[in-house]
Amino acid sequence: MLDDLMDQNCWANKTLLEFCKKLTPEQLATDATGTFGRLDATMRHTVLADVGYLYRLGIAVTDSNPYESEQSIDELIDFVERCRGGWKKFFETGTDVAPRDFNGNPIGVGPEVIVVQALHHGAHHRAEATVNLTLMGVDPPEPSAWAWAEATGRLKKPNPS
Repeated sequence: MLDDLMDQNCWANKTLLEFCKKLTPEQLATDATGTFGRLDATMRHTVLADVGYLYRLGIAVTDSNPYESEQSIDELIDFVERCRGGWKKFFETGTDVAPRDFNGNPIGVGPEVIVVQALHHGAHHRAEATVNLTLMGVDPPEPSAWAWAEATGRLKKPNPS
């Protein structure tokens, strides 16, 4: 079940990024007051944070620091897929790790805090991204758990008898 939580998180990020591929550069640069900032920067921040959370848990999904360069939407989608695999690996290989910072120092929380933060962080910034899209008059995709359940065949509609 834990893997499903992170699968939904990655699915929601990918869903929004796939939608963003259809937007103009001007729309991607739109900034909504009270949110993280530009739509493209919000999505970049959301995805790269997952890369960082996994790194803190001992799972490297890239050989270099992704913050050192700008990524295209397609490159961010690739990071999402790498993160999906990273979360799967984390839950399969065991969650008994001591999270560390980027210098290898313990950070004083258990892995459950990193997982909860990753889920909260993703949902928070995806909500900001959908607000940004709505304010520019664009009908955003639905990145909810219900939409994920429907898209992945987990939503079972009862048969009328």
